[in-house]
Amino acid sequence: MRHIWADDDSQATGQCDSTDFVDDTPNQAAKSESDCNVTINSCSAESPFWGAIDPPDMVENYMDYSADACMTMFSKGQKARMYSFLNTDPARVAIKTSPAGCNNITVAVKELYTNFNDYIFVYPNPANDVLHINVTKFTPQNLNCEIYNSNGQLVKALKHLDFQNTVNLSELANGMYVVKVYNSEVNAIKKITIAK
Repeated sequence: MRHIWADDDSQATGQCDSTDFVDDTPNQAAKSESDCNVTINSCSAESPFWGAIDPPDMVENYMDYSADACMTMFSKGQKARMYSFLNTDPARVAIKTSPAGCNNITVAVKELYTNFNDYIFVYPNPANDVLHINVTKFTPQNLNCEIYNSNGQLVKALKHLDFQNTVNLSELANGMYVVKVYNSEVNAIKKITIAK
């Protein structure tokens, strides 16, 4: 796997002509600077895969240099490229059946569920008008979010969270709040302060 900016690691040149050989990762002029700017769009010369769409840089991709809390995904094309390599190279095919150093998948899933709170990031804290909720290491299937004020009243609810979510807090008063992220199997509780 190549980084999603491929050989274009210079904002000065901005050629946008290198490829990571995966069509569903947008071209990117340079690596992210350890930030989580989901609005940056450094290239408009995209693969025909995108048609008329000019997608922003995929800063949430593991093959970028974004902040750790921002990186949450591989694209379907990247997954296909990895599986292709693992399933066609004889030396790599043996990895799937090797007992050396591998943990039982149920242990990994149990650990993931047990530590779910560690994979939910809410920022900034204190917040002003906007709160970001990022989900990492966990596919956000049917994840919901509820925000409660200090009196325990539900003041905001969101359904079907994605890996990156932005919540408008402009109508909420200053104070302490509890953010609950959950589905039928897991839940995480985060405390935030709104200070305008």
